Amino acid sequence: MLILLATIYILILVIYLINPIKYSSNNIYYIPLHKLYYYITIILIILHLLFTFYINNKYQITNKYFIFIPLIIGIMIINNIYSKPIVNDDSYNVPPSFTKKIQKYLS
Repeated sequence: MLILLATIYILILVIYLINPIKYSSNNIYYIPLHKLYYYITIILIILHLLFTFYINNKYQITNKYFIFIPLIIGIMIINNIYSKPIVNDDSYNVPPSFTKKIQKYLS
């Protein structure tokens, strides 16, 4: 049972990591999609914690204080992975002048 709970918890974090919605700059009802996805992931982690509390009370898997450790680690991982959305303004950016080769002295 503990292995199943740990697998579900890891899958929640991996799905957040590989999903490209976290880079989206689109809005739904004035809420940015990347923030909505961030909050949904946090809610899923908290719901998983509540389910683990329920299973722990019923079957006594582990000490109840050890259940908070994955919550803290998960929120730290989500905050480290969280990034601002990619904005594509379709403009061409000229490279800086120090990357161009100067051939004054070669002629």
